[in-house]
Amino acid sequence: MQILANRHIDKRIFLDLIGLRNRDITDARLTRFLDRLNPDDILKHIRIPHFVVSKSDNGNNPNARPTSKSGPNPHQPLEPPNNCKIVFKHLKTVKAILHISIDDLSGKRAPHTNKAIISCLEHFRDNIEQWDWKKIDICSDTILEAAPKARDIYLYSSGNNAVLKSWSAPDGLLRFTCVGPIPLGTNRKVN
Repeated sequence: MQILANRHIDKRIFLDLIGLRNRDITDARLTRFLDRLNPDDILKHIRIPHFVVSKSDNGNNPNARPTSKSGPNPHQPLEPPNNCKIVFKHLKTVKAILHISIDDLSGKRAPHTNKAIISCLEHFRDNIEQWDWKKIDICSDTILEAAPKARDIYLYSSGNNAVLKSWSAPDGLLRFTCVGPIPLGTNRKVN
């Protein structure tokens, strides 16, 4: 934790959006919240639970409130991976995120694509130490491309033998040079 010593106290060193778990929020409200953040250039931890971001139908007014749900659907769902994409886009001043924890296990929508994960983390590529992207059977190439210097990696498996073999193959997770033992969770229970 020496890297966090002597940091500015008025700057945020973590971002935990757990209060948004399984909620719907408009893109305008999320943007307004993220605009008020004052992150340090190094975040110790970022946690993004599953939540849905909907496009506000109130035009481009960021102060607009969602319209009433009494009529037709007041929100138009954005294409995933909207929640992570929007959050990481607002962290332009951040150079490193030491630990990422992303919940992508919701059965209500498809998980982020491998391409979307890589795109979201492109700015932090060489500065992620702990990887905990909760996605079942994530491809080791995705992790290697998004966080090649990760030292701690958490994996979530459906039990698919082909995926387990690909993770343990020489061209799988063995390409990480600094990784220790990798905890493996199943889709039955995720802590």
